[in-house]
Amino acid sequence: MVLVYGYGVSFVIGVPLGWILGRLLRPVRNQWTHLGAFFIVPTLCFCALGSLIGFCWTPEALGL
Repeated sequence: MVLVYGYGVSFVIGVPLGWILGRLLRPVRNQWTHLGAFFIVPTLCFCALGSLIGFCWTPEALGL
């Protein structure tokens, strides 16, 4: 059940977020910036959305 809901949420949120982030980072030449942005932005979005339902409310959970 978690996988079914996880795929739906990742499709609805992740695809547009990745597309927008990719468009914004297109002129950036440093590929490490891309790597960092594609790690940090989804992680922080998960934290923001997850905190609404009780996930990711501690720094330890963010490390997970």
